[in-house]
Amino acid sequence: MSENTVPPSAPPTKTKRPFFSGVGCWGSLAVIFVSLILYVIACALPTMVFDKQTWRGYEVLLGGWMGVFLGQFAWFAHFFWWLALVLAFFRRWFLTIALTALAFFIALDAFSFVGKTVPLDEAFVNTMIFKSYDVGFYFWLASILAVGIGALAVWVIERVAPKRSTR
Repeated sequence: MSENTVPPSAPPTKTKRPFFSGVGCWGSLAVIFVSLILYVIACALPTMVFDKQTWRGYEVLLGGWMGVFLGQFAWFAHFFWWLALVLAFFRRWFLTIALTALAFFIALDAFSFVGKTVPLDEAFVNTMIFKSYDVGFYFWLASILAVGIGALAVWVIERVAPKRSTR
């Protein structure tokens, strides 16, 4: 056996591709960018319409955690959405899609809130009734879906795209 040959029992060496290469890198950045743009738009727009006032998305973002006291858990979809964004950055497509689906189904809990009475003080003396969702809410849902749909698209493109040689 000569010096330059690899013995047949040696495992093949796996070449690690750089992170910023191929469709996946730019695809993941595009998915994250689109989702964050939709999210920022959702925060700026009116989101929840009550009989006495309308809340913008940033107000719901800051106070939504208190919805748990009213049996409303949709706000907690944010945690899974943020984690899905991080996983999209690292191109973990299957986990990104799974967490996006979980975030979306948790977010759908918001529809159970229509018609509920919301206290304006701790004594429940002043209240308002939730009427409907406005356009900001739908931008928020779109920001969640953008991660899942984008991750699925980039994952398919990565698997179908021909592998380029690195000569």
